[in-house]
Amino acid sequence: MKFKDFTRWCNDRACDGYWSSRIANICIEIGNQISSQPFWKREMLWLDCVSKTNIVEAIIKPLDIMRMGDTILEQAAKIVDESMVNFKYVLDESGNPLSECNIEKWAEWMARNDRVVARDEIRILSDEIIISTVFLGIDYSFGIGEPILYETMIFGGKHNDYQVRYHTREEALSGHKIAVNLVMDG
Repeated sequence: MKFKDFTRWCNDRACDGYWSSRIANICIEIGNQISSQPFWKREMLWLDCVSKTNIVEAIIKPLDIMRMGDTILEQAAKIVDESMVNFKYVLDESGNPLSECNIEKWAEWMARNDRVVARDEIRILSDEIIISTVFLGIDYSFGIGEPILYETMIFGGKHNDYQVRYHTREEALSGHKIAVNLVMDG
C-alpha cells in the first residue's frame, strides 16, 4: 500500500464509520506527520512507518475484513491493542519516560499521576490565558522517529489553540517558556 492509497483508505473509513475514534486518531496523526513533509519524502516516510509499525496488519486489514462482512471484531481489536504497545508511556520516579505494555497499568498510571510539567495563568486586560505543558502518555510520533511525549498549549487570548509537541521534558520546559513569552509579548 502506498501513502496515497493509505490517505484514500482513511478518507473512505471516515465516511463509512468502520473505525473507532482511537484508530481514526492514530491514522490521522500518521497522515498529518507524513503530509507535513515535502512531497518527495512522503513515500519513503510511509514505507519507514509501515516497516516500524504493523499498521497494515493491525489496523487496515482487520477493518477491511470487517467491512466485507466477516465478524472478527474481537480479533481485530486484540491485534490493534497489541500494535499499540510501543505507543503508551509512563514516567518513572525520576520523571523519565518508560514504555508501558500493559494497558491497565498504563491507564491506572495516567489516572493517578499528575502529568503537568508546567502551567502558567496570565491575565491580559480581560483575557485569562493558560499556558499548559503536559506529559501526554502516548507517543504522538506513532513509531516514526523519536517518541513525541510532551505538549504545550495556550488556552485563551490571541494565541488560543497554540500547540507544540516535544520529544523530551527539557524541550517541553524550554517550549513552555517560549509560549509564555509569546503571550507576554502580545
